Amino acid sequence: KGINATGIVTATSFSGSGANLTNLSVSSNYKITTGSVINTGNSTSETITGIPSDAVKVELLYYNLKTTATGIMAMRAGNASNIDNNNWFSAHTYAVQTNNTNSNIKTSAWSSRFQMPHEDFQGAQNRRTGIFTFNKHIDNIWYCVNDMVYSENGTSATARNFINKGYIDVGASGFDRIKIFTYSNAVNIDSSGRFQLKYYQVV
Repeated sequence: KGINATGIVTATSFSGSGANLTNLSVSSNYKITTGSVINTGNSTSETITGIPSDAVKVELLYYNLKTTATGIMAMRAGNASNIDNNNWFSAHTYAVQTNNTNSNIKTSAWSSRFQMPHEDFQGAQNRRTGIFTFNKHIDNIWYCVNDMVYSENGTSATARNFINKGYIDVGASGFDRIKIFTYSNAVNIDSSGRFQLKYYQVV
């Protein structure tokens, strides 16, 4: 069955998931689900699950993420079988100076993980607040942006801005979870942090 038409055809309903439809209004054609706030559990990693297979956009909000000692924090995405093995194509940019002076802009590229970032801000006093936004691109490709603000103690007026962009091919097994973890010196993520997951489905 099919339609051969000239001009504009307006559909009032359809069957199926609609996951491959494009140019739809977010306000009227997406179901948006916001999860409960999740507290960090004082461990070396936090895995947020529950992303449905027909999601086309995913957001992970995070607040006040810090380590209990000097350590590096990063993110991975995928599913139970491949989350630690997926290859990222990502690059990040951030400014180092914080005293209202000329800043040194640093950039770096990574393939094994999505940095938050990897150097300069590794101390237990560094707090991370921001949002990961994932958009389904083509096939199993997901495009991701991490937009984050650092502060020294949660109230500092000289916060640092950090942006990381990249994409990942999650493969046919899909994308159902996000993992925040520490590495190199794998220290615990302090229990003062918060996460909240939001995802969009075509309806």
